[in-house]
Amino acid sequence: MSETQSMSETAPHVRIRAIGPEHLAQRVQVRGWLRNKPGGKGRYFLWLRDGSGEIQAIVEEAKVSPEQWQLVDEIGIESSIVVDGIVRAHPKNEDEYELEFQRIRVIQSVSDYPIGKKEHGTEFLMKNRHLWLRGKRQSAILRIRSEIHKAWADFFHDRGFFRVDTPIFTPNACEGTTTLFEVEYHGDTVYLSQSGQLYNEADIGALGQVYCFGPTFRAEKSKTRRHLLEFWMLEMEAAYYDMHDNIRFQEEMIAFTVGRILERCMPDLHDIWSAVRSDDKRSFEDWVARLRPSLATPYPRMRYGETIELINGERERYLQEYQEQFPKATIAFEDGSLRAMKKLTWDELREAWLACTIKEFQASGKAAAASDDDDDDSGAEKSAALPAARPFRWGEDYGAPDETLIGAQFDRPVFVSNFPIEIKGFYFKDELDDSGERVIDPVFAALPEGLKEEGMSGYTVMGSDLIGSEGAGEMIGGSQREDDTERLFEKVRHHQLPEDEFQWYLDCRRFGNVPHSGFGIGLERFTAWVCGGTDTPVHIREVITFPRMLHQYRP
Repeated sequence: MSETQSMSETAPHVRIRAIGPEHLAQRVQVRGWLRNKPGGKGRYFLWLRDGSGEIQAIVEEAKVSPEQWQLVDEIGIESSIVVDGIVRAHPKNEDEYELEFQRIRVIQSVSDYPIGKKEHGTEFLMKNRHLWLRGKRQSAILRIRSEIHKAWADFFHDRGFFRVDTPIFTPNACEGTTTLFEVEYHGDTVYLSQSGQLYNEADIGALGQVYCFGPTFRAEKSKTRRHLLEFWMLEMEAAYYDMHDNIRFQEEMIAFTVGRILERCMPDLHDIWSAVRSDDKRSFEDWVARLRPSLATPYPRMRYGETIELINGERERYLQEYQEQFPKATIAFEDGSLRAMKKLTWDELREAWLACTIKEFQASGKAAAASDDDDDDSGAEKSAALPAARPFRWGEDYGAPDETLIGAQFDRPVFVSNFPIEIKGFYFKDELDDSGERVIDPVFAALPEGLKEEGMSGYTVMGSDLIGSEGAGEMIGGSQREDDTERLFEKVRHHQLPEDEFQWYLDCRRFGNVPHSGFGIGLERFTAWVCGGTDTPVHIREVITFPRMLHQYRP
């Protein structure tokens, strides 16, 4: 008879999260690890974890044999143990339970676990990620991630979607090759996939409504709280969906998922909150309440053009603060001339700023530059953050501060749509008027030339980003796909994509072409938002077991 079988006969094995009212006064067995062992002098409180949750077992020396007490006395944090005990209600916390200790079997006694209660630096924790995973908050985050997996699968299958699996090796990029990892493929060069979208567009010809879910690879050299080089993305594609159908589907999916998390993951949310509350003074109820507005749809909607005034209003306030802080700063203009800030009136300064003729400020002192570089924690002062002082112009992509600002305007995620055609992929459908012609966005038409990037047409596409609150940034990117065959051919050539590698994709427009739409959502960014947003200490590296970041590929 095996040791496991003998332990099972001692008491029925129950996972901690499964312990409920039906187990009261019953003897159960918990198999796991020792998270903590406060007490001493005749009594220990063993905090046991088994991956599903935690429970306290109370050991009193007077009630156990000397041999059992010695085993309890000698074990350290992360010892692997099997404990039998009687389930009883927690004396203070409703719907919680504890164990009246009866017996322990030590599988492995540990005395030198390297991660203790003291503060550890990020570098140390990342090198020991294989052990850091066991932490209370880390385990809670990963359980929430798993529940999101399940919620998405349920949501799609309940709506008649089929899961498909798209290739990881691809001969071509979805939007160019500048952010791809190259792989030698028996003498040929292929790439690690940055998206399964193009394959999904082919899959709908067979199944109508599909989604894929798998690892995605981006080689961009970013070191921010929002970027991983390997992450998991769910991508949906549906035939006969226009952009508005697509947006409605997205918000319904987010509302469904948040509802599932609030229903099933409250203990895990509490564990996360208890770990960050020193940085966030909200009560647990208030902290969780930030998610509840997302249960109600529709979500707010803004066009790209409408965000320009919002962003520039914030940047103008930054400019005013700069003028007050550095009244003796020198301003360099695009024509090479220099003028002292104190000699410019506010109206003159603002007019030059809006015209984008200011090249840079040269402060007499130093100012800490706003940075999205998460690895730069040296604390060193830098010259004033001059590029951020420029106005936002039509044709720019959002930076992290811009997305944070947009997300902060609402109590739930917000859709931003109808981006300039020049900054989006070749597969985005053009925004057309009733006659089928492209139209110039009215905001673009009204902007002064200084607030337009060079080469902008004013045309827009039928795409949207879903931006979250609390620094989450873009969580979903989606669009109606270009279904005009001739326009799609033109865009492939305009983007200088290899036509021979895209023939299979263009075939989907030649044979049975239909209107269709889709989106992609990154699991890690969404999980980080649910767990507190990236404005809190919940970093994107914590929401995947072994993160791959710039210069981080071990363990």
